[in-house]
Amino acid sequence: MTLRMRRFDGGSDLQLVVDLIDASASNSRHRVDYPWRLSSSSAWSGQDAMLWHGVDDLLLGFAVWQQPWAVLDFYVRQTTDQHEIEDAIFAWAASRFRQLDAERGKPLPYWAEAREDDPARLALLARQGFVLDDDYAYVLLSRSLADGRVHPPPPSGFFLRPIKGLDEVDAYVALHRRAFVSISMTTEWRARTLAMPHYSPELDLVAVTPDGRLAGFCVCWPNFDQRVGQIEPLGVDPDFQGFGLGWALLDEICRRLDQIGMIDALVETETTRTPARQFYESNGFRAKYVSLRKGRWMRDS
Repeated sequence: MTLRMRRFDGGSDLQLVVDLIDASASNSRHRVDYPWRLSSSSAWSGQDAMLWHGVDDLLLGFAVWQQPWAVLDFYVRQTTDQHEIEDAIFAWAASRFRQLDAERGKPLPYWAEAREDDPARLALLARQGFVLDDDYAYVLLSRSLADGRVHPPPPSGFFLRPIKGLDEVDAYVALHRRAFVSISMTTEWRARTLAMPHYSPELDLVAVTPDGRLAGFCVCWPNFDQRVGQIEPLGVDPDFQGFGLGWALLDEICRRLDQIGMIDALVETETTRTPARQFYESNGFRAKYVSLRKGRWMRDS
């Protein structure tokens, strides 16, 4: 088949990509929390996100090398020519990975993901040379919103509310970096999330201290077709951990999801983040499936 490859053009391409994700396999990775990932610095770098169109200009494939997570996100429209689209995506990825190796002056392994219950995608990754096993995977957990459990409210003087849009983006970025001990989050990334498809201001919460500082956050992405909402991300400033703010944010987001007709709340975390998993399981979340990370070195090709 004839494929035309071009760079992802940000805002003007968003709806095309959203439609493609909706048309991809139901067990594709990140079918609910994709707006958060589409906002990333990598997706908007001009080099790390590509589109593939067919002869009728229908979008058939999308891929982005997600530097913050060190993984290749990719979506493919389900067609009889699906394997050709997948081959084109991985040919571009291999070329880009070799370029990145050359730029940094040393090789690194590159990663892609597949659910452990998705033999077709696992076989695809193996055919493309992604056979390394990582030392961690991701577990997706789910909680029924009929659960109705409620924890004590946050301490006196603390309160929860939606973030104040662009006015609080800088404060959010500083908080996010402290909560995750990472500098990946940027003002540009967080600002883009506010304009993403399916973004709901009422599901973008912060916990506020008595003196007005942001102490915690919880962003949730609703999918009305599946009637689920996925939390991505949730975090608390280390100075305010142990105050019950995480519980309060989780309870409030679940209450709001229930109010808009969702039936389940989802969250994903690394299998090695034992405290995070224990936190969610203590709040009624139960594991649904594990997604594996499979890798390869470009120097071997």
